[in-house]
Amino acid sequence: GDGVGGEGGGGGEESAAEWSARVTVLAGPEGLRVHSCKLARSPFAAPEEVDSPLGAFAVGQRVEVMQEDEGYEGAWFVAEVLELQKEAVRVMYPAFAAEEGSDAKLEDTVQLRRLRPMPPPPAPAFSGSLSAGAPLEMLFEDGWWQAVLTASETAEDGKAVLVVQTVYHNQTHRIAPGEVRPCLLWHWRCDRWERAWTLGALDTHYAMLLDDEDRRVHGMDVREKKALELQARRAAKQEEVEGKRRLKEEEKEARRRAKEAEERARREAREAA
Repeated sequence: GDGVGGEGGGGGEESAAEWSARVTVLAGPEGLRVHSCKLARSPFAAPEEVDSPLGAFAVGQRVEVMQEDEGYEGAWFVAEVLELQKEAVRVMYPAFAAEEGSDAKLEDTVQLRRLRPMPPPPAPAFSGSLSAGAPLEMLFEDGWWQAVLTASETAEDGKAVLVVQTVYHNQTHRIAPGEVRPCLLWHWRCDRWERAWTLGALDTHYAMLLDDEDRRVHGMDVREKKALELQARRAAKQEEVEGKRRLKEEEKEARRRAKEAEERARREAREAA
């Protein structure tokens, strides 16, 4: 193209050098593909231009939450949204009790970047299309865990069995084809799902979520700081005005007292004469 800010671009004085494009490209079986593209007025997006996935969620909605605690890294568990905040969401996990033997369900406050809507179901022929080394998610202990297919076998009863190895813990599992699904990436800006063909694509997507969060939080900090600075300036101005008012009143009172003292002295002088 002709670039941004050239002739016919709106008549502004901005040049192409004032803009930057942040493009992420992923490698897949069909070659290179554009993962996402972000156009910003500077290398760091202005706080006012940074949007948020918060609007994609509502109280009572069923979502999936990515786990980051040791032993659960990368696993997705179903949860229900209880409360929405700026960068945190209060959720309830229906599959887990708050305490052993309790009917109450486990609740937790998690970062917004760890949430996504319920993903679409896999195609009926998904498991049959997998080849060794393909990333996938396997159903295990009420969660979906990142894994890689290592082999396909046939059990003694003649049923197909998939042999997978978990990404974070290097554990081998033999599971039924119906207990796997593709690794999907949710692009919250356009509410679109895309399959991750490589583990590198998962890492890149997670890094982008962290970067988005950093930009949003940084933007919020800047706005809050500016608001506090404005409030402090207004308070200082008000104090200055109030101080001048008090000073004028004190000077007026001093003049009044001085005048009264002068009149009293003149009266006393006349009476003495």
